[in-house]
Parts: sequence; C-alpha cells; structure tokens
Amino acid sequence: MADLAFPLSLKQAIDEAIPSRLGAGGASSPAPGLVYIPSWHVRALLPETMLVVGIRGAGKSFWYKILQDDTLRGLLSLRAARTGLKKVAAVKRGFGEEPAPDSYPSKDVLQELLKKFSARDIWRTVVARHVLGSSAWPERCERWRDYIAVVKSDPESLEKKLFLVDLGLAAEDNKLLIVFDALDHTSDDWGTRKKLLKGLMQTLLEFSSYKSFRLKAFVRPDMYDDAEVFAFPDASKVQANKVDLFWPAQELYGLFWQYLGNAPEGGAAFRQGCLILFAQQWTEQNGVWLAPEAMRREEMQRKIFHALTGPWMGSGPKRGAPYSWLPNHLADAYGQASPRSFLTALKTAAMFREKAAPSFPLHHDGLKQGVQEASKIRVNEIEEDYPWISRAMAPLADMVVPMQFPDVEKKWEEKGMFKDPLTSPLPQFYEERAKGMCRELKAIGVFQTMLDKRITIPDVYRIGFQLKLKGGIKALKKQGTEQ
Repeated sequence: MADLAFPLSLKQAIDEAIPSRLGAGGASSPAPGLVYIPSWHVRALLPETMLVVGIRGAGKSFWYKILQDDTLRGLLSLRAARTGLKKVAAVKRGFGEEPAPDSYPSKDVLQELLKKFSARDIWRTVVARHVLGSSAWPERCERWRDYIAVVKSDPESLEKKLFLVDLGLAAEDNKLLIVFDALDHTSDDWGTRKKLLKGLMQTLLEFSSYKSFRLKAFVRPDMYDDAEVFAFPDASKVQANKVDLFWPAQELYGLFWQYLGNAPEGGAAFRQGCLILFAQQWTEQNGVWLAPEAMRREEMQRKIFHALTGPWMGSGPKRGAPYSWLPNHLADAYGQASPRSFLTALKTAAMFREKAAPSFPLHHDGLKQGVQEASKIRVNEIEEDYPWISRAMAPLADMVVPMQFPDVEKKWEEKGMFKDPLTSPLPQFYEERAKGMCRELKAIGVFQTMLDKRITIPDVYRIGFQLKLKGGIKALKKQGTEQ
C-alpha cells in the first residue's frame, strides 16, 4: 500500500500558517485561531495558581498577554471550563516587558525605589494600587515613592480597605487577577533581581489569603531554582503552588495542527485532507477550527505528520521516523522542547526546496535544516538569559560530542578561563573552575552527563554552539551557515 500523502500545496500553507516572528512580543494579542490550550497548561491558567515556570519560548508571555484580553480569556473559558477564568472580572498587569508607568515601576524606577524601600513594600503597593483604584489614595500621591510611603506608614488602613474590596468582589462571585511577567527585566544585576523576586514571592504568599485577589507570576526555571528567592517563612506554600509549562510531543503537534488548520490559505485543504485520509472531522467554535480529540494522541498524530513528511528521515528506517525525530532533536538536556523552536523548525522546513521532485509537502532534509535554524535561535536566546555562556562555549567549538570532562577542562584552561576572577565568566567559577562551570551548564540544560560519565550536548544547543557529532546534523559555522 502506498504511503498516504497530503497535497504538495500544503508546503506553502505551512510556511504561511506559522508567523515569521514567533512569541508574544508587541502590543497586539494573538489571533483566536492561534490559541491552543495544552491539557498540561490548564492548571497554569487557574486563578489560584500563583507561580508558573517555563523555559524561553514555552508560553509564559503568551499566556500573560492572553489573560489580559477579555475576548481571548472568554475563549479560554469556553474551550477549557476547568480554568475557572469565567469568574475573573478583570486582569491587571503587575509587571511586564512593555512600559506601563501607571501599572508598575520600570527597571530604572525600581532601582531608585530599592534605595529607600524593601522589595516587598514595592510589590505590595503595585498590587494595592490595582485593587483599590486611583480614588483611594491621598491627592499628594504623584509618584511610586509617594504611594509606597502611604502603604508603609499606615498598613492598618490599607488592610481594612483591601478587606472591604475583597468582601465586595466575593459577594459578586468575582475575582481580580494581577499578572507578572518578564521579571528578568526588573534589573540588569542578578543580585538586585533576586531581591525583587524574593519580595514578589513574599507578596504572592501574602495576598493568597484573600478570597478574591489572585496574583500570578511567570518565571524562568533559573529564577525558581535559586534558593535565596525562597528564603523566607512559609515559602514552601508558594513553591507547592507551582505549575510547569511543559510541552510533551503530543501537545507540540496539537499546536501545529491548530496553526495549520486555521491558516487563511491552506487551512481548508488540510482539514479536508484530515477527513478524507484519516476520517478526522474538525469542528468550528466561534469562528475557530478545532481538531478532533484523536488528533491530540500519538497514534493519529504520527499518521498525519508522516502524510506530510513521509515515514522516514531518509531512505529507510535507520534514520528514524520524523514524528519522534523532530521533538527529540529540539529538546534540551531535560527533554524539554519549546513550541517556538518546534514551529521555527517546521516553518524553515516548509521553505526548503528539494533538488528532486517532491513526494510530500515536507522533506527530511528540510526538517534537518529546520533544527539548525531553531538551534541558532535557541542559542541566541540562552545567550541573552546567561551572557557568560558564549564565553564558556566558544573554546569548545569544533569539539566532537560526546566529550571527556578532562578534554573540556583543558580547552577552558588553555583559554585562561579561570586565570583570575575578573576573566572568569562568573565569579563563582573562579574557585571551582571547570567543575563549577560544568555543573552550571548541566543545571540550565546545555550539558548532559551520560552513563559512562562523558558529556554530551543536545542538538538544539550543540549545532548553534558549533560542536560536532559523528553522523549527526551539521553544526553551524560562525556566520550561521552550514559546514
């Protein structure tokens, strides 16, 4: 029996369905057709969930933005009633990437405020301003420092006002949600950032006792893993309320179906193909096409994806099957692949032009090229999050993985990485030298220790950092082209 295949015209449809600029940047909310709700994320959207942890590109800013949009929040309530968002009357911004001086202090203002006030006082004031509104404050309040001074000088009066508002919202069975995102933008200095994060975690805990106020912070794993951020009484209550934005392979493919099935050009052809080839009937809800439940499960997903790619990553089964190959090559050392990397790889694959006549919309060499592009972007992202990492990885370029630790240590020593504290990428590496650096790279998912103690690097980082793997996808050259 010949392999089932979608029409070749879907190649262009895939390219057009996935935006060139992925992520939640910009002021506008995403189109309803691009909103996909992984079952794993439903708990993260609950108003009662205080802390949401996710790697770069996992959807933190995406959900932060959607929760503020009344229309999209209503859409979430319809598609996933378990989120409890129907009772949320309003969502306010506690912090974010975009400037909003009436909603929260900017990075520079925070720096000044910390000279006089504690981080907890700052965040409590941000929350109190959103809860009480503008009319509840003395006329003399013009700047953030004025509002904080009022909160600090008369805590009893503040508590009474908050209590009354809480009672009023509870009587109407409504909730107010205040969301915090882009917390790496609170300061360029990690010490200051930790102080602000700790103050925010204390504030999350404090306001959890109210019935109708809910606070939700979106943070990166490194922020959550820092013990100093949770060095205060009852911090475990905040940690116990944490939800991870994890993306299993099935959810990544579910997201892809959502984009492709709702594409203005080609969406109808894909939906029709799903029906004709696999008896999968899409349904429409409020102008958005939703895939059937079977298309969220591996068995059906594998069949549909292979009708887009063919069954193998080459001429036969030795190279693996595209369905499992793609997410595996985009995952970090913890097995996490971000939707941004996944969609980037697929869009790049759709732009690939085969030398011979194509049999499927996506070619296996296009998928390999897609992983290369996703790796380049992922490396750029992690270099933004950890500026020291480019100095740590540059001496290892052209090495072949898996690597022996002494070989890695030798490369770093040859470059004088630990010659003195000033030349070390991070001061803490000066004492522990290569062992400390290696441990840090493992913690952020770049290094992985094999059973035989050798060090390997997942492809999503290896390719962009220009390391080699025998028989693997080619690493990128420094200018970002193939070797």
